Amino acid sequence: MRLISRIDLKGDKFVKSIQMEGLRNLGNPKLTAENYCKEGINELIISDCSASWFGQEILPNVIKDITENIFIPTLVGGGIQKLEDCEKLFHAGADKITINTGAINKPDIIDNIAKKYGSQSVSITIEYKFQNDEFNLYKCFGREKTPLKMSNWINEVVSRGAGELIFSCIDKDGTGKGFDKNILNLLENIRIDVPVIVSGGFGKIEHLEFLKKYINLIQGVCISKSFHYNEIKIKKVKQYLNKIIFSEKK
Repeated sequence: MRLISRIDLKGDKFVKSIQMEGLRNLGNPKLTAENYCKEGINELIISDCSASWFGQEILPNVIKDITENIFIPTLVGGGIQKLEDCEKLFHAGADKITINTGAINKPDIIDNIAKKYGSQSVSITIEYKFQNDEFNLYKCFGREKTPLKMSNWINEVVSRGAGELIFSCIDKDGTGKGFDKNILNLLENIRIDVPVIVSGGFGKIEHLEFLKKYINLIQGVCISKSFHYNEIKIKKVKQYLNKIIFSEKK
């Protein structure tokens, strides 16, 4: 299982939210990315969390600077609306593109990226809340509710060529209260033919134990706040994940 962390940007500033609200400045994104790489993180997501809401483009020069000394797969997103945006980010150092708002607004961008760069180059982030016994999907970093239905949207983006899905729970973001059980239960009941990453809620090592039941359904875990605030070491999480995987294979 891949261990991933996410560096959220607002322009060139490194920020972190709680439930996708109240952005707090954290420091130098370049040094953070390089440290995570040295500590053994498997992948990084770098995303401008305010770009879509304000109608801005993520800055390629910022991505280029952050990824200059990074030698692990890097997903980049935020404010992507057209294929030309993706081309700029690939040239700036992105290995994959992750999209939410841009794909919701113009779904054929998924087809275009997959056709030109391959499905492995495009990930779809799904921002959601579980309310009144159903999944509500959002765009613009959790600020705008959409009419999309979870199962329908999953089927559409995969059929268009998405090579990976990142489920980001808004209510769990930055809380440290544990992963969302609702999405994990959903994964038990539907078939998804591309890799799945879950994001939001990790706060202590015991939360990984809960994932044991779902180890064959997810291929990656994204942890941000606990690493950003040095609450736990990347090495410890990797060791625990490897322990869970090994025990399940016995």
